[in-house]
Amino acid sequence: MTRSGDARIPAEPKSKSVDARFAGDWSGALDPEGRILPVRISLRNDGRNSSGRLVLEGGVAFPLAITQSGDKLLLEMVSAGESISLAPDPAGGALIGAYISKDGAKSPLIFKRALL
Repeated sequence: MTRSGDARIPAEPKSKSVDARFAGDWSGALDPEGRILPVRISLRNDGRNSSGRLVLEGGVAFPLAITQSGDKLLLEMVSAGESISLAPDPAGGALIGAYISKDGAKSPLIFKRALL
């Protein structure tokens, strides 16, 4: 197998700025098919725009398209066709929601502020 030319990496999606309460680093775990996979999301605001990354165990990172609607976030891994829907936990300190696979299957998900 050979390749010619530069690697083609999709451009990071441009998203509108999100509320400061969502910005920062969050940790959680995906549980696809009974296999727990630690993940981190990083959401940043830069003026009028935001950027995000989902980082899997081992360092594989997916850029995220971010959409905020009221108190809900939709994080889309455009290159994988998968997404994460989140909202603040009413008890505070966490984001709760679901991982949505490209076939539409949903798995519950909780992210807590990452300790750096």
